[in-house]
Amino acid sequence: MVDETVTLLLVRHSHAAAADFLETIERSEALRLEWIDAARFHSASVWFRKHSDKDWSFTDCVSFV
Repeated sequence: MVDETVTLLLVRHSHAAAADFLETIERSEALRLEWIDAARFHSASVWFRKHSDKDWSFTDCVSFV
C-alpha cells in the first residue's frame, strides 16, 4: 500500500526518500493506483471488525477487500 510505504520510508529513512517514492509511482506506467471509495471503505471496516483476532492494519483490510 502506498500510504504504508510512504510512512515507512519517512520513519526509517527521510522525507526526501518518501517524496521520491511518491514521485516515482506517480510517473510510473507500470503501476495502477486504485482509489478507495465509500463502498470499499465500508467493506474494509466490516472486515477489520470481523477479524479482531488478527493484527491486521486497516490498510491491510482495504487491500483484502
